[in-house]
Amino acid sequence: MALLVGLLSWGFEYHAFKKLREEPKNRLQAQVLLQYTKKDEKGERIVLKLRTQEGVQFYTTTKEPLQDLTFRYVSLTILPQKITFLDYLKGFYAPSYWIILRPERDFRGPLRAWIEGQHKEALAGSLYRTLFLADPLEKSLREGASRLGISHLLAISGFHLGVLSGVLWGIFWFPYRFLQRRFFPYRNAFYDLGALTLLCMFGYLLLLGGSPSFLRALAMGVWGYFLLHRGVKILSFSSLLAVGIMLVALFPRLLFSVGFFLSMMGVFLIFLHLRHTAHLKGWVNFILLNLCLYFWMLIPVHSIFETFSPYQLFSPLLTMLFTLFYPLALFLHLVGGGGMGDDWVLFGLLGGYESISVRATWPWMAGYGILALLAMRYLWAYVGFGALCMSFFFYAIYLFLG
Repeated sequence: MALLVGLLSWGFEYHAFKKLREEPKNRLQAQVLLQYTKKDEKGERIVLKLRTQEGVQFYTTTKEPLQDLTFRYVSLTILPQKITFLDYLKGFYAPSYWIILRPERDFRGPLRAWIEGQHKEALAGSLYRTLFLADPLEKSLREGASRLGISHLLAISGFHLGVLSGVLWGIFWFPYRFLQRRFFPYRNAFYDLGALTLLCMFGYLLLLGGSPSFLRALAMGVWGYFLLHRGVKILSFSSLLAVGIMLVALFPRLLFSVGFFLSMMGVFLIFLHLRHTAHLKGWVNFILLNLCLYFWMLIPVHSIFETFSPYQLFSPLLTMLFTLFYPLALFLHLVGGGGMGDDWVLFGLLGGYESISVRATWPWMAGYGILALLAMRYLWAYVGFGALCMSFFFYAIYLFLG
């Protein structure tokens, strides 16, 4: 099944790629996702990150003095001849010219204005637009989040899907149980509320404009619900592998997505942890899980990103607190009080945290991969896996102090 779906999806993407390259010049319509100025030895120019209606993301540059086009729609002519199929899937750069602003407006414009209107500081408005609408985060906030190790909290993904689903489940539970006892006692509350929650999350996906990270998480949730409905154990490595294969088959670009790799790794590590600690009490294991996930993710994260700071030790605590902060912040914005606590939030994110660059080289990654695979079966390998991750942490601390 996955092979058939993959052949169709990848075939469709390749056909779209060939169509893009069939002419030396191609006129496209796209939305500007990000705009910033770049200065280097080639001079000063404006960089635009764009996305077409088909979901193709690419970069281009111009030396024209453009106004701020963020979230606006434009027409432009690109030169696609040097683009490869892999570039097309990963996101490519293409020279362009003749950029024209289109009259269409993003339907989320009023929502952005409503959120920003509740904050005195523009940075605070940017933060909550990111949290609620998946808008790009300001550079200063992004760097602060990286130094604190909480970048995963600010990019809408599976974590936010889980928190929102839990909140909705709690809201729906009491009225559903009331109606169930009187009108349909034969119905299964778990399956009904699961379907209703996923339906609400699909509506939120539409509001986000098809955010790739949230789409990935929602697709994983729907697949897990399907497997559970069929009586298949979902908290298993084989189910996770099946989900990953199916998602890549459906959405070929995920194969080149850093976010997809890290999210799959995070779920794998949760399963790995539960494999050896299922006997522990719920709240104890919840705290232990968040602590372990920080250390267990260090090596794969630092194989891609380099920022390290001892302040990242706050990450497990902040992650646990975020499960309360996120729904509370959403409620306050719904009632018009979103600006409460802005000073404290910005102070926490913009603090002058010192950091260094640390890279997890291939020996670290090789040992990590071997022990992780063995730990799926053996407790001693899981202990060794943890020791390796802790060794990397102390290695990074040594570099920081040096």
